[in-house]
Amino acid sequence: DSRRTLRRFLSLQVQGAADAKDLLLRLRREFDSRPLPNPAALQTGLDILLHSDLRRALATLDLPSAWLLGERDTLVPKSLAHALTGLQPQAEVHVIDGAAHAPFLSHPGQCLKRLEAFIRHV
Repeated sequence: DSRRTLRRFLSLQVQGAADAKDLLLRLRREFDSRPLPNPAALQTGLDILLHSDLRRALATLDLPSAWLLGERDTLVPKSLAHALTGLQPQAEVHVIDGAAHAPFLSHPGQCLKRLEAFIRHV
């Protein structure tokens, strides 16, 4: 049941956010207004997540990067910040307080501020 699974995944995107209920309603409304993705594309995405380890490639990346992590993210924990700076010491890593997996939705002002500062710096 891909629709049900994707709706559950949407809830994981906002789990932990202070305004999770409002964000989830917004995401589900947008999701429900669109056709379901192709099942083969969904399976390919899951296979990539399951079988890909890009840490070595990330360590060799020679360009500026900025990472915005959510303090309350249940999918990508904020502890990743330490690993990222180990793999890519020049990276700018910011943890957005109170944000879950989609800080650009729950904290757009803070994300924009961080991205604008990054762009000015690069």
